[in-house]
Amino acid sequence: MRTRIGSRAAVVTLCVALIVSVAAHADEATAPGIGCSIFAVQVGDTVLFGNNVDDGNPNTYYSVFPAQGNGEYGYITLGFNQAQGGLNEAGLAFDTNAVQARELASQPDLPQHSGGPIGIILEMLRNAATVDEALAIAERYHWGDRLTNQWLIADAQGQAVVISAGRSGELAITRKPTGDGYLTSTNINRSRSLPVFACWRFRTITRMLRGIVARGSVTVEDAAAVLDAAHQEGVFLREGVLLNTVYSNIYDLKTREITVYYWYQFDSPITLRLDEELAGGSRRLRVRDLFPSQVVERAASENERLLALTEQGRTRIRKPLGLVLAATLLVGLILMWR
Repeated sequence: MRTRIGSRAAVVTLCVALIVSVAAHADEATAPGIGCSIFAVQVGDTVLFGNNVDDGNPNTYYSVFPAQGNGEYGYITLGFNQAQGGLNEAGLAFDTNAVQARELASQPDLPQHSGGPIGIILEMLRNAATVDEALAIAERYHWGDRLTNQWLIADAQGQAVVISAGRSGELAITRKPTGDGYLTSTNINRSRSLPVFACWRFRTITRMLRGIVARGSVTVEDAAAVLDAAHQEGVFLREGVLLNTVYSNIYDLKTREITVYYWYQFDSPITLRLDEELAGGSRRLRVRDLFPSQVVERAASENERLLALTEQGRTRIRKPLGLVLAATLLVGLILMWR
């Protein structure tokens, strides 16, 4: 009897430890954002930058900023009222993930940028051609008391980094290995101890990019297939609002070609040339206005369909860590009472 009671106690202790361990990191893997996937991939002379923007806000914008002189670069941005990502004419690109807020150590000897972290990133687009030049700009500033985002930055030479808040409050830099390879960022801080593979999108992108690099070639169509596999649709956020992949983009960092997709319609891309866009002057327009009317109408119809499904309780919601918690508890209880 003592042995059985002791075994039960051990099982309970193990279950509690596992649940506490998973729960302690659950916010890291699922909050505050459950969307947006970014990657940079290099194979030979081709360097591509891919991104899905997953959000409940359909009001997305495309903006063009020609160079203002003094050695600055012209660039475009995509995003909301604030830029989410962008590409400059030297082939430097960035995009952003929401992550769990982390404190930054005080740096009283460094100034804070008047535009905050995104102001620093946009300064990089205006003034940097390479990741190293971008990081030199990053080091000039104190990034604030805490970070709620991380940024993947890549250049035409194949360098790529993720900038995030580090374990000790430092500005952490996660680098892509030199040469052929890739770097991926979703909504788990790349500098943290929790395995980034807790995110299904990270696992999917990593698996597909590994195969692409091993094959020895990469195309825009390959990158689009990766984004398609990681896109999201109909994830319930709140009454009347769903999280969807509201747009996706692929930058060819060598040719400066920009491929954009609206609401995960990967069979209906538009392609822009950065030099031609800059030659057209400064402007800002809705992302949907880049596309033919039938593409926009299909997106609106799809959103209505998904909202109807949500009302019927059939929305597909991915909560992998919650399932781990439930499974751990269930197995523990079964073993305890055997």
